[in-house]
Amino acid sequence: MLLLAGCVAGWLIARDTQAPAAKPLPVLGQAPEFRGLTNQLGESVDSSRFAGKVQVVTFLFPYCTTYCPVITAHQAGLESTLRLGGLQDKVGVVAYNVDPGGTGTAQMREFLKEYG
Repeated sequence: MLLLAGCVAGWLIARDTQAPAAKPLPVLGQAPEFRGLTNQLGESVDSSRFAGKVQVVTFLFPYCTTYCPVITAHQAGLESTLRLGGLQDKVGVVAYNVDPGGTGTAQMREFLKEYG
């Protein structure tokens, strides 16, 4: 009988201390629109591709030897995590090439391919 009373007391305590339902995240702002950009596959891309998604934005270029490899490795890890969590359709990763005059789509494609 004492065991039953302990189980009921534990259930009542656990029931009253459960975390409240998560609130939706606030919208902090809208990302600016863009058109006519070219991705690493040579396809035209505009902001409508990311409508309704969280955008993770980074800036890099293929011949960078300091921060770009680290950023790109983290970006690849994030994309893997999003796929595993089933969130790849809710988040868009955008990496802007800061040296489009010196590096084109082929160089960016090869650089990104190194990181999966």
